[in-house]
Amino acid sequence: MRPLLIPCSFLKSEAVGLVEPAKVELQLCLLSISYLNLPDICDPRRRDALISGYFSFYEYAVASWFQHLMAWLSETGQSESNIAELEETFEPFLDLHFSNECPPSNVSSQMHEKLQLTKNFEFYDSLTQAIVWSRKQLLVVDIPNNDENISNQLDFPNITRRIRTLLEDTVRASPAPEITASLELYYGKKWFRCPRIYCPHFYDGFEVQDDRDKHEARHERAYMCTFDGCHMATIGCVSKKDLDKHLLETHGVGGDGRDFPNVSNPNEEKIKPLATFQCTLCRKRFTRAYNLKSHLRTHTNERPFACTVCGKTFSRQNDRTSHERLHSGEKPFGCEGDLKAGGRWGCGWRFKRATALKRHFKSEAGRICIKPLLDEENLERSQRAAASAGPSLAGPMPFVT
Repeated sequence: MRPLLIPCSFLKSEAVGLVEPAKVELQLCLLSISYLNLPDICDPRRRDALISGYFSFYEYAVASWFQHLMAWLSETGQSESNIAELEETFEPFLDLHFSNECPPSNVSSQMHEKLQLTKNFEFYDSLTQAIVWSRKQLLVVDIPNNDENISNQLDFPNITRRIRTLLEDTVRASPAPEITASLELYYGKKWFRCPRIYCPHFYDGFEVQDDRDKHEARHERAYMCTFDGCHMATIGCVSKKDLDKHLLETHGVGGDGRDFPNVSNPNEEKIKPLATFQCTLCRKRFTRAYNLKSHLRTHTNERPFACTVCGKTFSRQNDRTSHERLHSGEKPFGCEGDLKAGGRWGCGWRFKRATALKRHFKSEAGRICIKPLLDEENLERSQRAAASAGPSLAGPMPFVT
């Protein structure tokens, strides 16, 4: 177990054996913030600081400071002295780490309510942005935030990169046995870690760089196919567009020319039409003349289709039609239908846009909704195949969720 060099005297109240959760949350928050304000954290370059365990508390502090803060704010009975101490600690923290270069995030009324005790802080706006940004770092994201050229609300992705580089360079230099022992004591033996704070391997890395690099590549291909057994469920796709294309061409789930979900058999082989219609202004090709015509309007900025209610214009008629449904409240796309064998499939939810219904079908709940329909289609295909192939063919292929 790696040691964390933190004082523990604050964990108990004066009443022996009694732990005060609010006090612990506040002290852990203040401890994390004070640690992140240290000079060698703000400018991590000293190898001797690394070897002496200076950065062993970093992962915990950078991932937990705002969680402890929000937990403390949710408690009752906070004293004026605690609030003053919090303000005194956070002011240099934001001066050191906060940047206004990143576009501000929307802050919900619920978040403002939770931060009510800090509203009199002169730096309240910066604090709210820092908290919202930090919470987002715990979500699975598509763009690696450890790129030094990407603007971040707080500079921790860059600091993380520099600390990791210092550690990895020291390891690659084949240090003396006593230095290796010190590194293992404070940082464990898995020195090559993922830069994404939401990933478990941000804290518990890999023993060799190649394993870490392979792991990071999976983050870069974060759009995973939802069909079990598909190779894209393992390696993933680079973008949502690639995933949509894969689902349409491989599994028959996606949109056709009418921009409506295709719920045909996932195992049916698809023959992709040749893209014979070439754009004269770029390198894109299309399978339909209509799609090429719509695409050309993106070059000319032509928007011939106007909303009959508000006058907003669109380059495609389908987009205009979808927009007009926002005015009428019409929800023509429903998750429901009749089964040939009797009964119905779907949850009955209705949507204004086909894309919203597509997203529903891709969700866990939506896949459960559509499963009876796909099972029925699979059964029909299996029965037809069995009839043509003779008695040697097995029963229906189940739809795998």
